[in-house]
Amino acid sequence: MERVKLSVDVPRELVEEIDEIVSLMGFEGREQFVESAIRRLLDEYRRLIKRIAMLK
Repeated sequence: MERVKLSVDVPRELVEEIDEIVSLMGFEGREQFVESAIRRLLDEYRRLIKRIAMLK
């Protein structure tokens, strides 16, 4: 899969929390954590979109 660099600014408090989770959960680093979090959020949105479509 082709990779694209994405740059975002986030509040320091979120970065500190991310760093703690990365350490506790054994992620290789922030990049792996963020990619995992984005995939999970996208899955959640896809399920929500399917539910909404079924209601129409």
